[in-house]
Amino acid sequence: DLKLSGTLPTVGSNAPSMELVAPDLTEVGLEDFHDRRVVLATVPSVDAPEGAQAVRNLHRALNDKDDVALVVVSADSPFALRRFQAFESLEGVALLSCLGTGFGARWGVQIEEGSLRGHLCRAWFVIDSEGAIRYAAVQPDLMAEEPLDPLLAALS
Repeated sequence: DLKLSGTLPTVGSNAPSMELVAPDLTEVGLEDFHDRRVVLATVPSVDAPEGAQAVRNLHRALNDKDDVALVVVSADSPFALRRFQAFESLEGVALLSCLGTGFGARWGVQIEEGSLRGHLCRAWFVIDSEGAIRYAAVQPDLMAEEPLDPLLAALS
């Protein structure tokens, strides 16, 4: 079982703040996706095959939804995220680094023990255009490919 720092935001509550770093080293917050719903996904690393596949699956599932911003957060450096984004040719995905930001504990998704401590677990959030959490789920298995059905249902 994963031991995580912080408390997962509850459905109906306002999304916690986030100050993250984009591949171009700009700071990004939730307000940068104004007037859109946000699917926020966390992964330990895009360099891990499971993290990369999760990003690809989400991009494929959400690519045709113009009113939804896909935001993927990991503990990778902004430089690794830039390399991954270029290699994968991912348009319309905000890949963001949480390094040094306190994001993981604030959102209740930071792994607290073991070899991946300090990284983020795999989790999904749907945030409405007003900034309220509409769906929140932690994927208990870092290696398993999770079905997208519950996430897509939360968007409909």
